Amino acid sequence: KVAVCIGGQTSRMQPPLMVEGLLQPNEGHFHFDFYYNLQVPPEGQEHIIYNTDSHVTFEPSNYGKMSRSELVTNLGKVMTSNYSAVVNISFHQLVPLDVVEHSMGHPLNLFEVEAMRAPKVQATILNMYLHQMRCINQIVDHEQQQGFVYDYVISTREDVYFMRPMNLTYVISVLDQEVDRSTVHSERKCHMVMKECANFFGFNQRMFVYDRKTANITLSNRWNHFRHLLQQNATLVNTEVFEKNMAEHYRLRSCPIFIDHFAVTAVRPIRDDIFCYPFWEIFKCLPTNSARAISRHRCD
Repeated sequence: KVAVCIGGQTSRMQPPLMVEGLLQPNEGHFHFDFYYNLQVPPEGQEHIIYNTDSHVTFEPSNYGKMSRSELVTNLGKVMTSNYSAVVNISFHQLVPLDVVEHSMGHPLNLFEVEAMRAPKVQATILNMYLHQMRCINQIVDHEQQQGFVYDYVISTREDVYFMRPMNLTYVISVLDQEVDRSTVHSERKCHMVMKECANFFGFNQRMFVYDRKTANITLSNRWNHFRHLLQQNATLVNTEVFEKNMAEHYRLRSCPIFIDHFAVTAVRPIRDDIFCYPFWEIFKCLPTNSARAISRHRCD
């Protein structure tokens, strides 16, 4: 059983990509429950599109144009009509900067890179982490209600794209490596796996696959670790380094996987169901023999 945490903005949702890249190729081998925690626009605002590609004009995806009730209905049709998947969806308003700073007890000045330096941007990042914290709480509640425990947890984005269908059996085989199989108390070699390229000095964030215990440690402590670093007057380059720093703090081992076997990236909707690849997503980070086809759809 696999729980999939999906956080982000309603405006960038493209669930058919999740079906084609993860659910469909692994149906019959894994049971998936999807937990969506989505940010909705403020009252009176039709759409909200946060991105770091200011030179490109993006439009909401077709799903991003739907009302909440239409979105819930269509998610059910896309992800459960032909599969055994269960979909849970929650909508949330953005927690504003002043509330986030009050909770942190410190000005938001953790990240050094220009695109993430502004406190307002760091508050947006903390809202992303809050979606993940909500998700792990929802997972625990569901497990207690149903009397079972998930085997694995995947944490990813609303705009994730699979450049190749994922063989989750292979990915899990990497995650489940052990240091020494000859002893009863063999130690886990990998607590988490992710894509090995486009890591920007840390861990690529497009998708993580965790064992169940590690998911609890990592996802539930997002704000706690951010607050800890602020109180230490630490500075980090970016969110990728935050991921690596957090893993080191909790003594978690990571096992990055070659792009051919973990071909995930993020895409941006530009109109209807057409999307593009941000340049920094695919620079030196493409599956074998795919560069020509994918590069034609860069967000230039």
